[in-house]
Amino acid sequence: MALRRQPGHRGYARRVASFANPITSSPTGALALAATVLDKRFNYNVELQAAEVNGDGKVISSPRVVTLNNSPAIIEQGVSIPFQTFENGDAQLEFVDAVLKLDVTPHITADGSIIMKIKVSRNAPDASVATLDGTPGIAKNQVQTETLVKDGQTLVLGGIYVVDRSEGGKSVPYLSKLPFLGALFRSKEVGDTRKELLVFVSPRVVEAQVPPAS
Repeated sequence: MALRRQPGHRGYARRVASFANPITSSPTGALALAATVLDKRFNYNVELQAAEVNGDGKVISSPRVVTLNNSPAIIEQGVSIPFQTFENGDAQLEFVDAVLKLDVTPHITADGSIIMKIKVSRNAPDASVATLDGTPGIAKNQVQTETLVKDGQTLVLGGIYVVDRSEGGKSVPYLSKLPFLGALFRSKEVGDTRKELLVFVSPRVVEAQVPPAS
């Protein structure tokens, strides 16, 4: 999984598109799902390393998992956020999960291709959401699709966006603290950085080793 800075119409994102074959999918929810299939000859690891060097992206996780045909494989990464509640005057400590989750169910076809049912969900803390009981606000994003790829190809999923907001300011020493006129010598800056979460799924068919009959 990797985070890509926006706008993404340059650098490695453009090189990915030149090697990718767009596929048609039906997303669920309000998010727009972008999906492409990378050919075996495309070395996306090299492109991701270049993106990190250039500051255009960052690999946040690269797990591997083995599962059986028609059985789900689930990868989950995140934190449990503690918060305090009160019931009958007693304080209680509870937790809410903020996780990034990938759920994949593969099906191997007769010709060795792989049909994958994929769901990607991201739950992250959202300080802008106010709750009455003190529960931390959680922003939820989810994309879901079903697609067919060949053994060894890589599916790239996008459509989950993260917005990081930063605030800062500049001021002229002493003058910015003057009554009434001080506002003329200081300024406030608010910046938003939009990032897209890209998920790379590379299925491989592994033949089961059957022990010889005794």
